[in-house]
Amino acid sequence: MNVIVCLLEGPHDAAFLYKILKTNGYSEFRKPIKALPGPIFGFLTNPKHHSDLTVSEMTYDMANRRIYPFDVLIDENEANCILLYPLMGVQNAALREKIIKSIDDVVVLGDDGAADFSEDHKYVIAYLVDADNDGVEERLNSISEELMSFFPDIKVDVFKENGTVQIIGDLEIGVFVITEIGSQTGRLEDILIPLMKLDNDDIFSKAEEFLGIHEQTNLFKGKVERYENGIIKKINNVKYDYKKSLVATVGQLQKSGMSNTVCIKQTDYLETAKIQANESCRSIVNFLNKIIK
Repeated sequence: MNVIVCLLEGPHDAAFLYKILKTNGYSEFRKPIKALPGPIFGFLTNPKHHSDLTVSEMTYDMANRRIYPFDVLIDENEANCILLYPLMGVQNAALREKIIKSIDDVVVLGDDGAADFSEDHKYVIAYLVDADNDGVEERLNSISEELMSFFPDIKVDVFKENGTVQIIGDLEIGVFVITEIGSQTGRLEDILIPLMKLDNDDIFSKAEEFLGIHEQTNLFKGKVERYENGIIKKINNVKYDYKKSLVATVGQLQKSGMSNTVCIKQTDYLETAKIQANESCRSIVNFLNKIIK
């Protein structure tokens, strides 16, 4: 079995990748954790692989977020298993290092309670990160530098092209930087929102109108802080993200009271045909297919 551990920035990324994979032959892994390949079973069931703290020293939120992936998916032939890990931002290098090195260790050395190691398994780490305003080249360079710091005694090449893979230690590690179509910058919402909006302009126009009323309300009038380009930065000193608010607003028409991640995973806005026809979604799937061959 091929096991791919996807290191993502946040739960929105994980939810969207979940949706993309579900439309490309993957389904949720429903078997007990012990049915996973031995090293991954050992990794998931031993908290030391996720934190220097014991479980009793963690808060519940820390334990829930750090020990288990957002989702585990498997293809119809049970040949490929993908673990989705949203690690709450590109700045969380310490947790990425812990996960990468722990998987490298259990692949090589095994782990107490692990299942059969005699089977032939392949383990791959896949970074999927937003380009943001830094651009693809800067993101590739920063991830290369990060991996060099993780493996100071091993030669790590600089990633020169998006969607490429190299062997580091006993792992294959690949990087895919998410951009807006036709650009070297951007983030996941630049793919997600146009895809959701396609054929649903009537809904989005009303949502966009609603999200423009801050200064017309008694509650928020005079409490809007903007960037120099006019985009809202904060509402009453609270960080504001227009695109995430837009996803939340349209999502409530179908998934009442649900979070953005649930709306993205289960929404009718993201139809199979639209995802499979989208260039960016195809690029992500092609990247994952390439690294498991």
